[in-house]
Amino acid sequence: MKKLYTFIFIALLADVSLGQISSMTYSFSGNFTFTIPTGVTSMTMEVMGAGGRGINNGGGGGGGGGYAGGVFTVVPGSTLAVRVGSAGVNPTVGTSSITGYIVATGGANGTTVPNPSVGGGGAGGVGSGGMINTTGGTGGGGYWTYFGGGGGAAAGPLGNGNNGGNCMAYTGSNCLQPGGAGGTSPGFPVGAGGKGAGFLNSGCTQTDPAANGGFFGGGGGGGNGVGSTPGNGGGGAARFSWPSVSTGIVGLSKSNVIVFPNPFTSKINIQAATGNEVYEFVNALGQQIFVGKNIEEQDFSSLSNGVYFLKVLNTTSVIKLVKQ
Repeated sequence: MKKLYTFIFIALLADVSLGQISSMTYSFSGNFTFTIPTGVTSMTMEVMGAGGRGINNGGGGGGGGGYAGGVFTVVPGSTLAVRVGSAGVNPTVGTSSITGYIVATGGANGTTVPNPSVGGGGAGGVGSGGMINTTGGTGGGGYWTYFGGGGGAAAGPLGNGNNGGNCMAYTGSNCLQPGGAGGTSPGFPVGAGGKGAGFLNSGCTQTDPAANGGFFGGGGGGGNGVGSTPGNGGGGAARFSWPSVSTGIVGLSKSNVIVFPNPFTSKINIQAATGNEVYEFVNALGQQIFVGKNIEEQDFSSLSNGVYFLKVLNTTSVIKLVKQ
């Protein structure tokens, strides 16, 4: 299928902006059919693999699901086969896909390794076929019969998922510890990993439970050695978004709004702003990064380098920005 290399197109042409965006998200596991709306010839497609499950009895955390996304040419009225992966089974069952376009495999479940090693974290899922393909975080290691590892975070459009944290090794007197930390999410719309199980007392009898992975695609935390249930992974998803036919892709209007610096690294400043303006800040895929007032107070240093758009709501002003 022919891809529209939208990032290159937008980066080269300053007179392109984003209109009103319609979207459809499938967030329950199963197989579905999506029909391309009338008049739509280009749309963003994204898939997120489901997260892996942690393992019990001091096992590793599950891996985070993979991510793939891009902008593709489509035929109005045609149908697409959509699959949304199930969490906590295996990477194949956890795979989300849009047939003929993009695939994101699920994270692997955690396993156990013998003492005195800390390990057993499940591998992260992998995205393929998209303009952006990222990999889920690996689950953190557990310590058999004692502490669980943290789940890996799901991958997303802003980067790979962060790995889950390893738990501490048991030394004979250090039961009072929470288990491995869950991996942090790289950002909307994907989930963080769940924490691994530990203990709330020095006698290793009061469980500090494992947590499930966040939606979408976070890996679950591993259980501890006294029967604490491991966390399950977050489910997968598939998402479509496209310019509404009524507005479509429109040219940038001449604007009196002055934004600086541009390119920016962390902060976006608006000259002569009153504080009452409402802004919508989106990336080149049309995904919303921020909406609200006082955008100059936000820190965008964690965003990936690239092209973004700032729209001043209730006006025709749309400004192209470059993050570097």
